Amino acid sequence: VKTQPGVGEMLKELMPREADLTILPMKPPDRIPNTQWIHDRVLETLLASRSDFATYANLGGHQTLSLTTPGRDLTPDLALCDRESFVVRHLVEVETFESLTDAQAEKWAAEAHGPWRLWILVPQNATGKAAELLRRRGIPARLGSWSERPGGVTIRWPERAPIARGQER
Repeated sequence: VKTQPGVGEMLKELMPREADLTILPMKPPDRIPNTQWIHDRVLETLLASRSDFATYANLGGHQTLSLTTPGRDLTPDLALCDRESFVVRHLVEVETFESLTDAQAEKWAAEAHGPWRLWILVPQNATGKAAELLRRRGIPARLGSWSERPGGVTIRWPERAPIARGQER
């Protein structure tokens, strides 16, 4: 997410104290290149979809968006904020087969406890594994799926989602 000078400070003033928006120095990608590519393709599909929220994303494996909460900094893949107040309403994590791990579930657990709803998007044929990770840790998140198709990505939400259902890019 690139911002103009001063935008980070403006957003910080508008965000509630318990979830301030912070722009961090770039962190190198943790994922292997092909995995990062599909992760970002899914994230770009979400960003291009219709939403009633202002969207902020961590693309390319670089953690440039952070939510500062008491005792922890969160770096979700996508934050959806109210357009007028900039209050965070939803966090979205996009996962690949390789990132569905206990360590990633620990990150979800930290992100699930805030004044927002947490959404986890996983490959379509990995929903069982993701549901088991959520169940074992008691994480209150909504689970959706994504799948590649020729020419794009399809997102499937389980219920009314903050981003339009069935959007493709």
